[in-house]
Amino acid sequence: MLMRGRIKCLLESRFHQSTSAVRREFIKFFEERDHIHMPSSSVLPNDDDRSLLFVNSGMNQFKSTILGNSDERRSHLNKVVNYQKCIRVSGKHNDLDDVGKDAHHQTFFEMLGNWAFNGAYDKKVACEYSWKFLVERMQLDPNRLYVSYFGGDRMMGIGPDLECQKIWAEIGLPADKILPFTSENFWEMGKVGPCGPCTEIHYDRIGGRNASHLVNRDDSVVEIWNLVFMMYKRNPNGVLSDLASFHIDTGMGLERLASIVQNVSSNYEIDVFTPIIRHIQKISNADNWRNKMMSQRIIADHLRTFVIAYSDGAQPGQTDAGRQIRMILRRAFRHAVHLGITKGMLQEVVPIVVDTLKDAYPGLVTQIEWMQYSLNEEENWYWEIMKGGRAKFDDAVSKLPKDARTIPGALIMKLKSQGVTEDMSEAFAQSKGLTLDKEEFDRLAKLQKETGNDPTFQSKLNVSIEECPTHSDAEKYRLDENLSTRVLRLFDASGNPTDDLNGYGYLVLENSQFFAFEGGQAGDHGLIKTFGKDAKFEVSECTKINGISVLNGCTLDGSISVQDTVQQFVDKERRSALMRAHSATHLLNWALQRTSVGCGQTGSGVHPDQLRFEYSPGECASEEDSVLIVESFVQNIIKKGMKIQINEVDLDSARKMTHLQSQFREGKTYPPKVRVVNVLDDDGNMPIAGETCCGTHVTSTNDILDFTIISDLSLGKGARRIVAVTGEKVVEARMKSEHHREELNRLLANGAKVNALDKFVKTLPIDEMPYVDLRAIRLKVREAMRKLKEEAKRQKKKKMLG
Repeated sequence: MLMRGRIKCLLESRFHQSTSAVRREFIKFFEERDHIHMPSSSVLPNDDDRSLLFVNSGMNQFKSTILGNSDERRSHLNKVVNYQKCIRVSGKHNDLDDVGKDAHHQTFFEMLGNWAFNGAYDKKVACEYSWKFLVERMQLDPNRLYVSYFGGDRMMGIGPDLECQKIWAEIGLPADKILPFTSENFWEMGKVGPCGPCTEIHYDRIGGRNASHLVNRDDSVVEIWNLVFMMYKRNPNGVLSDLASFHIDTGMGLERLASIVQNVSSNYEIDVFTPIIRHIQKISNADNWRNKMMSQRIIADHLRTFVIAYSDGAQPGQTDAGRQIRMILRRAFRHAVHLGITKGMLQEVVPIVVDTLKDAYPGLVTQIEWMQYSLNEEENWYWEIMKGGRAKFDDAVSKLPKDARTIPGALIMKLKSQGVTEDMSEAFAQSKGLTLDKEEFDRLAKLQKETGNDPTFQSKLNVSIEECPTHSDAEKYRLDENLSTRVLRLFDASGNPTDDLNGYGYLVLENSQFFAFEGGQAGDHGLIKTFGKDAKFEVSECTKINGISVLNGCTLDGSISVQDTVQQFVDKERRSALMRAHSATHLLNWALQRTSVGCGQTGSGVHPDQLRFEYSPGECASEEDSVLIVESFVQNIIKKGMKIQINEVDLDSARKMTHLQSQFREGKTYPPKVRVVNVLDDDGNMPIAGETCCGTHVTSTNDILDFTIISDLSLGKGARRIVAVTGEKVVEARMKSEHHREELNRLLANGAKVNALDKFVKTLPIDEMPYVDLRAIRLKVREAMRKLKEEAKRQKKKKMLG
């Protein structure tokens, strides 16, 4: 009887173990096995990883150790245990869209991990540790546990991990619970970096059955622990190379383990979530909030993320991490309305969130008031924006047929161009009982990204080279004279063929001098004049459809007919601005690779005196001033006035050019001759930078006039985007910086408070100011706000002391 009582007591204590107790037991278990407890790092990545917006796994703070770049402070660390704050809202590991929809996805969670660096112990020891912790320390039912291992991948040239399979068999798992998988059991953070095969432990929430066929297929069997065997490094070219040393890297979600230990079916039912959700229900005015569990989960999760991110320095803003925090807060605000929560009430939830986390992160307590203030300011700001967006939305929707229940994708695109985002449209649509045609929107958005033009343009026209056999755009690089040619085809505004055009429509010329969107460069604008009839056609866009350059615009005088002879007048000012930006794009690519800040282009867009450039971060991307170093490299080449040379060369010859930054991709078809654009050295002989390119360029780098980087944003793991300007736009950008610098000085001279400075920062035109100036202004504001907050604390303390 005594033994039965002890077993019953033990089982009951297991199911009532708090999340904090689970966290403590994990650390204690590995400390007993000579692991050093390393505290959680900030949720903002440290300086050696600019490829991330947020720390999204336990391995981030040990990345340099795994890559063999560890400094002396960590050279003694071989066995480590920790719990790490993680946020997953972007990049490859993005859980945002799944939050609230299932039982276990969160944007903020804590990762439990144990580590063995430089071969401190092997796979067998790692597997034995995990089994003992789960079965002996946490007392999980071993009959509910399943494991998976790497089943091999022929494409990667790696065979199945039979060693791992054998280890689990020796531990005692039956063969039908040791399962091979491929992609699920090869762990890598993104396109580049450390990686390796892994083994995962899964738990059957239901039990009493053989759930082997449900592993990685059904939510009732959840992955709880991932043991990664770090053996490889994924290089920028996709090839795997061996790491200098072997490492064990494990990760287990604290909240998911707590849900199992506390015998509940959802992470949102564990002890750190229930007080938050109870208070959300308390302040909700919705009669049927019990049927709106998803909204409650989203608010609870997003406020936890906000509290952790804010405490580590990620305040809502317009760039990088701040932009993501602003996005999730706005999502929480929308769901608060869905629950009938009055504006301003969400701040009451902040102290409750802090109370559930203070055992692990006691520093949160001192920041509650500032978190509440920031949350309120953000909410007020959001509803001001929503008010203006609602008016635009209502006006657009009022023009739809009265019986329409779905908003067309083209209309969503139009609203987006006016500042009404897709999620805003969705919120407004829900309030009217309407839905969005997201499929059409996604298709048009993709088309716009690919062409840079009106996304409805290509879908309207049916034109082919067979119908226009004499069409050519070979003269698109010539601007020395206004060429004459014939009109081959005309289309009306709806895309229907016509012999005469009077008004808005589309036009195809025999020998087009207009550059159509290609290679990321936007198309030309200009004018076409007919001979004899004095009719004019204003070209507002030019794009390629099935190899044909199609001009989009409107007749200004008279009408234009098929077979009319016309003269072409390309907008030379716009073309020159495009040439400056395109040549600067090549210099930027060269500078990124020369400084090792970037290691390869992933996309680009060239517009008049403005460019965007997507790239994979390189080894030196972590340096704080890396963007400014790159900018300085480009500016220096511009000042030197280096010659830009363009030649047509055989494809085979181009492939052999070692200085080319362009990559020839396998499986892609190339013409027999390609244009090679080279920037020559000081003597005008040897190329220092070269790319294959179909775009237009200046003849000397000093024709670019000037260059400055506006922003350098993370697009998620392993991808960043630079936006920069050239020519006259640089002057405009610096003038705006000076204006806002003067405005800040005026505010500070007049004793501006925190709320005034906060609003000032929010209204900065971040897409129009040089990166260096924006950073300097922000640093000045941050320092001023820090002093104001310190003074407020002193005054509060003084008041308390009487």
